[in-house]
Amino acid sequence: MESIRKEQTAGNAPGIKKIVRAPIITNQRVIAPLKKENIITKIDNLTKMLTEKQAIEVTKREKKDWKIPFKWRKTFNKSIKSSSTEKVLCFFINNKGELESPVLLPIINGNIIVYKYTIHKIDPTDILTLTYKKKFYKLLIYRLMDRKAISIRDYKQVKADGDSTENDEVLIKAMLTAKASQISKQQIGKGALVIGGLAIAGVIIWIFSRS
Repeated sequence: MESIRKEQTAGNAPGIKKIVRAPIITNQRVIAPLKKENIITKIDNLTKMLTEKQAIEVTKREKKDWKIPFKWRKTFNKSIKSSSTEKVLCFFINNKGELESPVLLPIINGNIIVYKYTIHKIDPTDILTLTYKKKFYKLLIYRLMDRKAISIRDYKQVKADGDSTENDEVLIKAMLTAKASQISKQQIGKGALVIGGLAIAGVIIWIFSRS
């Protein structure tokens, strides 16, 4: 009888492989066994999150709001009081690539301004809006060598030339993700992966055991 009981017990006992491969069931939830690829993915996501968080913190800490220079303020304030049909606030970029101080110029014949010895055209669609301390300034930016103002009227041409920046945000995020993934895989050894995997598994089991 004793030998029969031992054989029955041995026959009913689950094998070691079944215990290792079987998923953990806690409160009717199934926790799949962690794989090395999953651990790497989790570490990559964590690295990316920390990198983006650090970039945001650095930007907030070092960012400084632009202030209108004191010698420009008088001209800016006059532009608000002036009628849009009488005078317009203008910035000029000279042929040396320098941004000159803003000037308030009278509008001639409804669509022309004269700056020093150059004549420039006005198109209402070229007028830009600058918001500063709850004030709205209407202005135009010209290159001294060009009659037309700098604007977004040539949007279609820029896009056709392949110089559009519309997808830059997507490309930058993709580059950051790839860089973070490369750094994490180079710097994290097998031992760190094992420890990280055990830590993640422990956290998951702890969360499910409390639910």
